[in-house]
Amino acid sequence: MKEGFIIEQQDFNQLINKIEHLEGKIDALYNSGVGNKQLYTIQDACELLKVSKRTLQKYRDQGMLGFSQIADKIYFQGSDIQKFLNGHRCEAFNTRGGRYGN
Repeated sequence: MKEGFIIEQQDFNQLINKIEHLEGKIDALYNSGVGNKQLYTIQDACELLKVSKRTLQKYRDQGMLGFSQIADKIYFQGSDIQKFLNGHRCEAFNTRGGRYGN
């Protein structure tokens, strides 16, 4: 026979309430369209931007790159990464061709 444990009714009710609360948050996120956006982990973002984790943290700390934090996990939306890249884009200054713009 398996041995189990006993949980107090009050603790059980609190657990059920927390689960229902999380379920509501998940539904709200899904209905808002957030579930359709591409999310990247720290490792993914580092690979996309070709930077170290420390550099990525600097971008976050300085408010240069938007992110979401859930508990201790950090996520980046694809649109935030694209916005960051567009904000640091340099236009070509030589549009006439040739090495010196001849």
